[in-house]
Amino acid sequence: MYIYIHMVCDVHQNITAALEQCDCIVVPSIWNENSPLVIHEAQQARKPVVTSGKGGMGELVKDQINGITFTHRDQKSLENAL
Repeated sequence: MYIYIHMVCDVHQNITAALEQCDCIVVPSIWNENSPLVIHEAQQARKPVVTSGKGGMGELVKDQINGITFTHRDQKSLENAL
């Protein structure tokens, strides 16, 4: 699997422009995050989110509705989701 990262803007200066260049946002956090800001930003930009269902991320992203969830700490599950 190949993932290419190509940004032509400074993400810290213009998050909206950065999100416009993305096909999806991947949040593979291994921690119990309550409500990651990046997920809210991605949803506002109407970008699908790929994340584990761990913690609050599973409450924000519903599998096959507003994104895709994968099994926490399972690389093959993440690969399949992508």
